Amino acid sequence: LLARLMADAIAFLGTGIMGAPMARNLARAGHQVTAWNRTPEKADALKAYGIRVAADIATAVARADIVIVMVSNDAAADAVLLGPDGAAPHLRKGTIVVMT
Repeated sequence: LLARLMADAIAFLGTGIMGAPMARNLARAGHQVTAWNRTPEKADALKAYGIRVAADIATAVARADIVIVMVSNDAAADAVLLGPDGAAPHLRKGTIVVMT
């Protein structure tokens, strides 16, 4: 899995207090990171770190091999992954989803 992480595109959904530093660390390590957040301004701050910011979940996960979901509670996680505008229908076959 670690070898695969080194080469893949990562979508980071949820860039709050915990998610933003994690997304920055992944970008600093050389990963291609796309971020999305329910509050767009929080994700916009990551552009300075070379992180692509998506306007919606579908765009964020479209090219991702790995999707990391870092949101505040179970209800938010369900909405981000399985809700009407969630990631699930837009995931490519074989995408790894990490729920934190």
